[in-house]
Amino acid sequence: MGAPGSEWIDDLDRATARAYKAGISDKDLAYALMATRCGHPIDSQLAEHADLVFKLAWLLNVRAPGLDLRWLIKGVLATDRVYWEVLPLGRLLDRLRALELAAAEEHGDVEQWLTLPRADPDTDPIRAAAANPDRIGSASGDELREQVASDIAMVQRCVKQGDLLQLIGPQPRN
Repeated sequence: MGAPGSEWIDDLDRATARAYKAGISDKDLAYALMATRCGHPIDSQLAEHADLVFKLAWLLNVRAPGLDLRWLIKGVLATDRVYWEVLPLGRLLDRLRALELAAAEEHGDVEQWLTLPRADPDTDPIRAAAANPDRIGSASGDELREQVASDIAMVQRCVKQGDLLQLIGPQPRN
């Protein structure tokens, strides 16, 4: 916890802890993440934690691929591993926090990293959507649901178009 530039992931950690206290499991959250990625509604059991699910879904399906294209696959696989109780959600958040820090250090300015260099939505839509997690972190309710659904749908369109390397730009070497 507390890596520079990852405070918003720390907020997700705290929200996840509250969900656990309410009886929500990693498996429940992973299932909701899968449903959200597919455009399905969140189960009524998780309605009170919908904002957490949407923010986690955005982190895995938009922000992480915006930082490193490999997370288009890694995010799906990691969610599956959380669902099957092979990977605790907390460890997945640690990996995403490390991704944020590595990207910030590669960029050279940890404090400015949260807002990626502005990308043109027409030529680099994934990075443009991922550019400002504060936009997602400060949203809630229907506004959050709509923003997340729109961003995830855009990423999926890019995947279907198959021009990802050109859209996302150079990737880190690790």
